[in-house]
Amino acid sequence: MTVYLNTPSIFWPLRANNNISTFSEGSWTSATATSATLPRLTTLENANNFRPNTVWYSDASYFKLRSIELSYDLPLQIISRIKLNQATIYIRGMNLLSFDNIDIVDPEAVGLEYPTLKTYNLGIKIGF
Repeated sequence: MTVYLNTPSIFWPLRANNNISTFSEGSWTSATATSATLPRLTTLENANNFRPNTVWYSDASYFKLRSIELSYDLPLQIISRIKLNQATIYIRGMNLLSFDNIDIVDPEAVGLEYPTLKTYNLGIKIGF
């Protein structure tokens, strides 16, 4: 699957006062005129810099560990001493790992304003 790299805050720096990300390291300057892979950085509106072409398309194939949960039931001989019938400790994670060709952003978040967040939960479930 191919996607258009159009997340302004990452791929289109300085437009609407966006920051410059590491993606822009290949931008044109007079010193890099022969090796530049991206258009010149500018605060001015320049539609030519962002016309759809091979610079702005990328392979968005990915393999992702979206969620995982690990749990451990505490032994009954231990938890019965504190008058519990059940006690489970668990850890859960979301959006933990992604193997893809777009190193700077989650391939599912291209074009979105906010990044995909990793979340971790640690908990205990008890029963009386």
